[in-house]
Amino acid sequence: ENHYDIFGLKGNVLCFDYLEKAAQGDEEFKQEVLLHFIRQVPANMEKMEKAIPQNDSNTIRRILHELKTTVFVMGFGNLILPTMKKMESLVTGPYDNRLVSTLFQYIRVTCDAAVEEARLYVRN
Repeated sequence: ENHYDIFGLKGNVLCFDYLEKAAQGDEEFKQEVLLHFIRQVPANMEKMEKAIPQNDSNTIRRILHELKTTVFVMGFGNLILPTMKKMESLVTGPYDNRLVSTLFQYIRVTCDAAVEEARLYVRN
């Protein structure tokens, strides 16, 4: 079911070191960041998935740029930033949809795993 299991990502994506430092013990702040992450990332993945076949490089670059901050704060940049940078460089000019789609699949799978993991830390 969970396609990211094949990458060994389940339960091993997030690192809260930066978030803990930024929050300085403010649990409410951490919860707000987690909730924003859980809402925003899937929405951005949907937008990017639609933008790729339309060769909408502006949308793709904008989302990738936003995502850089997000993955840094949530502590999984090491897993995904090199792929994001490669994708960003590819979409600066005319690009091969198949290659960009392949890179996107890895980004999506990693983000999906991160969102699922983040849900475990949200208070109900």
